Order: sequence, then structure tokens, then C-alpha cells
Amino acid sequence: MPERDLVSWNAMLAGYARSGRLGSAKRVFARMLERDTVSWNTVIAAFADSGHGQDAMLMFLRMLVDGLVPNQITYTSVLAACCSWDESRSHFSSMVGDHGVGAVRAHYSCVIGVLASTGELGKAWELIEFMPFVPDAAAWGALLSGHRVHHERTGAAAAANRFADLEASDSAPYVLLANL
Repeated sequence: MPERDLVSWNAMLAGYARSGRLGSAKRVFARMLERDTVSWNTVIAAFADSGHGQDAMLMFLRMLVDGLVPNQITYTSVLAACCSWDESRSHFSSMVGDHGVGAVRAHYSCVIGVLASTGELGKAWELIEFMPFVPDAAAWGALLSGHRVHHERTGAAAAANRFADLEASDSAPYVLLANL
């Protein structure tokens, strides 16, 4: 086989990451002689998406130490990997202030998810109501999931209705409501 270039390495890394084979993805990443933002984003997302938030954060810090500049995609995974309001607020502030990355709807949805999952439902409602974007189904779904996790019926029906208004054919809001 001819020598692999960065695109080939990134494709292998993404394939393993998407299929949930984190061990193989880590081995490929470790063997890469050159890495770019795509490489780092792929491995950070793989850890974040599989619930390994600390590993995602460690990879993010290694990315910064290696001198690569994070982008909107990087921060979507970083914010999704956060475990607390303080951690997500810190990364959100750094994203905008230190790295000049403009916040997009997905970043707000991730922070809403962190607030909702940690029981900060009032703050999650406040953010969803006052963010500079019209909330999408991801934001309402994250908020509704937080209500379900914390068995908080107050506000759950309103979140489910807003979610359903955006995704009429999706049964998820009704299933989440039924499980309260």
C-alpha cells in the first residue's frame, strides 16, 4: 500500500470513531505523524459522543498545547463533553474571548444540555429564552431531557410542546413526557 497521507489517516480515524471503536481510533491517532484540526476534532468528538468527557477534555488541552487553533466544530464537542455549568461557562467564554470563535446555535444547545442535565433547569430555561437564536429541536430536546432526568414536571409539557412544534413527526417529546 502506498504511504498514507493526512487525508487517509483522518479517514481511518473518522471511520473507527463513527463506528464506536475508540481503542482503534486512539491507536490510529497515536500513530499519526501529522495531525490537523480535523484529526483533533474527530478524536475529541469521538470521546465526547461516547460519554468520555474527561478524555475529550484531555485531548482538547493536548490540541491547544500542540498549537492548533480550535474552531466551531471543536467547541461543539468540548461543550458537549462538559459536566458542569462552571466548566461549560468557562469553555464558552474562552471560545469567544480567547479564540475568537463565534457562538452558534449548537453551542447554546450544548450549554442548555449541561444546565438541564445538572438540574439547573431555571438557568436552562433562561438561556433558551434569551439566546440570540431561535431555539431548535436540539435545544428543546436537551431541556426536556433534563426535566425527565430530574423528574421535574413543571415546564416539561411546555418544552415538549415547543419541541413538537418544530418536529411534528418526531415522537421523542411525547415519549420523554410519558416517562416523567
